[in-house]
Amino acid sequence: DLKNEIGKWDEEERAFAEAYLKHLRRRNLLSNQTDLESGMREFDEGRSFSIEQVEKMHEALKTEGK
Repeated sequence: DLKNEIGKWDEEERAFAEAYLKHLRRRNLLSNQTDLESGMREFDEGRSFSIEQVEKMHEALKTEGK
């Protein structure tokens, strides 16, 4: 049933579902939690990023499939 339903979804809906499933797989991984904690420490210490830096990071993550 689920496969049939997903087959009816458009590309945007499937992309959202894929991203959500990746999130579910990663959310309890120790490495993911460590990365999040590290980012929060940097944020708390006042480190910020320009929009250009964020866009570069985003592109790098997309390339890695994250």
